[in-house]
Amino acid sequence: MTTRRILAEVALGLLCLSACWPLVELSKADSVGVPIVVAALVMWAIGAGLRRVGARSWLIVLAQAAAVVVSPLAALAAHGVSPTPSALRAAGHEAQKVANSSVAPLPAVAGIIAALTLGAALVALVVDYVGGTSKLPAATVLPVAAPFVLATTALGQTLPLPYFAAAAAAWALLMWLSTSRSRTLTGAPVFAAVTVLAVAGAAALSGHVPTRATPALAEGGARGVDTSVDFSTSLDLSKDLSSRNAAPVLTYTTEDSQPGPLRVTTSSTYADGQWRARTNEPTTKVRANSEFPALGYDPAVPTTSSQATVTLNGMKPPFIAAPTTLRAAAFGQGHDTFDVGTTTGVPHLAAQVPAYAVIFRTFTAAARPVDDSAVSAGTGGVTKDDLAVASLPQAARTRIDALLTASGAGDATSRFDKAVAIQNHLRTDPSYTYSLTLAPTRTVDGAKLDPLSNFLETKQGYCTQYATAMVMSARSLGIPARVAIGFLPGTKRGNEYEVRAADAHAWPELYFPGMGWTRFEPTPGSRSGAAPAYARTSPSATKSSSSAPTTSSSAPVPSTRSVAPSTTQTSRSTSHGAPVTPHDDGVLGRVLLTLLGALAVIALLGALPLLGWWRRNRPVRQAREPRERDEALWHRMVWNLRDLGYVITTERSPQEAAGRFADDNPRASTHLVEAVERAARSIENSRYAPTPARGMAATTERVTRAARSDAFVGARLRAWLLPRSAFGARS
Repeated sequence: MTTRRILAEVALGLLCLSACWPLVELSKADSVGVPIVVAALVMWAIGAGLRRVGARSWLIVLAQAAAVVVSPLAALAAHGVSPTPSALRAAGHEAQKVANSSVAPLPAVAGIIAALTLGAALVALVVDYVGGTSKLPAATVLPVAAPFVLATTALGQTLPLPYFAAAAAAWALLMWLSTSRSRTLTGAPVFAAVTVLAVAGAAALSGHVPTRATPALAEGGARGVDTSVDFSTSLDLSKDLSSRNAAPVLTYTTEDSQPGPLRVTTSSTYADGQWRARTNEPTTKVRANSEFPALGYDPAVPTTSSQATVTLNGMKPPFIAAPTTLRAAAFGQGHDTFDVGTTTGVPHLAAQVPAYAVIFRTFTAAARPVDDSAVSAGTGGVTKDDLAVASLPQAARTRIDALLTASGAGDATSRFDKAVAIQNHLRTDPSYTYSLTLAPTRTVDGAKLDPLSNFLETKQGYCTQYATAMVMSARSLGIPARVAIGFLPGTKRGNEYEVRAADAHAWPELYFPGMGWTRFEPTPGSRSGAAPAYARTSPSATKSSSSAPTTSSSAPVPSTRSVAPSTTQTSRSTSHGAPVTPHDDGVLGRVLLTLLGALAVIALLGALPLLGWWRRNRPVRQAREPRERDEALWHRMVWNLRDLGYVITTERSPQEAAGRFADDNPRASTHLVEAVERAARSIENSRYAPTPARGMAATTERVTRAARSDAFVGARLRAWLLPRSAFGARS
């Protein structure tokens, strides 16, 4: 093997690594890069080693396929998962659960890392086969482009420039080492065209992955950081949820080490399985850096104060995403005063702001209501809709009563304890299943169940169903309750949190004297994280802790603590987008489906090459006698030449065809012409000599190698993707 060929193999290895690199971004695990890199290198090393010893292509692919099977098992073993059927099933179920309740980047669980390792092995196998085993480096743009588009689709943003630069550099190096400089320059337009087609094809594929029906959650709009998304003030309990835009909506920093959700709006009106936000809420004017209306908060309840600064805001007015218990806010120049809802405490803006800052309070673990008295409409922003249960069908009321009994809320000694019992029951009862897909609507006594009853009957749903079940359970106990709509805290990247459209979420807010509107989290923790600190204790523990002394940090906002937003604004491009709904992406399923789809496209592109290979080689395999085999080898050589664009005929004798070859192919090198003449003499000898000479296979193979070496890259690419031998009869 020459030095140039060795360097070409090294360049191919670098290309395999570059192609798999984007998959690292799909998991939060710092260690996920190790199995991905190892899988890519193993695929390349197997291919390079077997090509070095002259192994046939099918043997190379077979060995690499075996390594593909082993790679995820090795990744699981590295994380302590034994390769037993039960352990593998458990890892698969864990990965599926995480994928159904998270968005990219995914949490670092063994099953997720194994799936990404498997994807890397498949990508590296295809890249190595196309660029090394098939000797078509230009065509590697097809498999290399797929992981880039898939990662970009899953993450909702463009990958950093180094990813693209590394892949481009590796591909260019491979092309330069695989072909002479003159051929490379001549074929440059072909390279560019193939690259554009590959990226466009992968992008088109990623946009057509099958999805389930998505409910419209948006009536207003929010412009995301890199895309436009809509935000809705309505929730439909009867609809399944699908994967959707995961583009960033905003980025922020905060002093809070464990920030809670960011609320955008609330809804108190429930009818016919849908929540509708109030559209004509009365507002009050609030000055920047001034205290918000307390809405029932008593300074005797212990809290801590923190600041959050939104550094890049993508929400369209009037929507603003902020923590649930705001104390003060500043929205920059032109917003010295702004409107705040008198019942929700949610700020409303007339114009979009690029950045803003807020101060908010967080209840401590010891926070409890100041008393257990009942609350009526008109207190602390409570409306009659926050207590209404009349809109519930009888079937739903019956099942709400059953939920209260099962949760033990009836045994709790205070209204707050009852709420905690309901929340903990929905979060932890193993009979409930968090799922983006709702169970089919059941029929009871000849009538279909309403959406809430169907959830309580099937116990399968997502955040909207869990929140609704708790809100209606609380109302049935006389506790004012409503649904809040907004976003989970997002993903921490360095010192900033990044909130994406996929982080949209819904949760219940219940009103208690002294605490005001208080967040609870009945959605299982796999999706929503931990419950608020004040709502994690059992009713019995709550009772004993409620008498503990408390301190408050609710002093007026000091003038020295400015929450003025940063004047630095980052410019980002925007485009059209999709509705935001409070659910999560099945990112792993989407990534794997799209990856399989990309590989299927590659397989279809390989159908014609396989057909041509089969037609060229079948006569050789079927030959029974030496002369018959020599004839088949001659005709295979002729088809190889024709596939590469050379003119050669079988209507004349082999010697005549060889004699005209130089005239019919003026660009053919002397080396190729001489190789064809030797092959012609060999087949003539086989036909007419008493005993055929051996070596016809080696002679024709030298012709094919010389022809490929002489051919332009475009001709070689065409011979691989669209071989004439796939369409014609035997020459």
